Amino acid sequence: MTQQEYEQLIPELRSLTLRIGRKFFHSAADAEDVAQESLLLVWQYRQLLNGREEAVALARRVAKRICIDLYRKRRHVVQLDEETASQLRGSQFEADHEVRAAEASRELWQAMEQMLPRHRELLRWHDLEEVEMDEIVRRSGMKESSVRSLVSAARSLLLKELKKRFGLD
Repeated sequence: MTQQEYEQLIPELRSLTLRIGRKFFHSAADAEDVAQESLLLVWQYRQLLNGREEAVALARRVAKRICIDLYRKRRHVVQLDEETASQLRGSQFEADHEVRAAEASRELWQAMEQMLPRHRELLRWHDLEEVEMDEIVRRSGMKESSVRSLVSAARSLLLKELKKRFGLD
């Protein structure tokens, strides 16, 4: 496409790119930016174009890409008042805390699954369900000293397994 052919298409291309810019940004100033940048880019590639249809297609595509690029560059930073920012930080902390707690709980249960059934049962009664010692003795049919010893051993094994899982060896 020659310079003269391009210059004849400028009003049509400008109208097209302005329309695309207005539709995207709903702003005359932004639409003008889109039109100017689009026409400049199409001008740079005019020698590769073979006719009006190719110029119009390129202008349309370039204008849309420029709209997207400008939008990405102009993403607005929203200023929050301190109370709102504090609430958001708090809710993020709570969400992070809940995720970490769920992960830790899952690791705890997986570690407990590795224990002997008797250790797991005694530990569950004593530490998780907070059953009184005399009730654990009754349920298990064991002496209190044996229950205390097994609960202590189960805690040690559990602690060792959790340290291993969390890389705290």
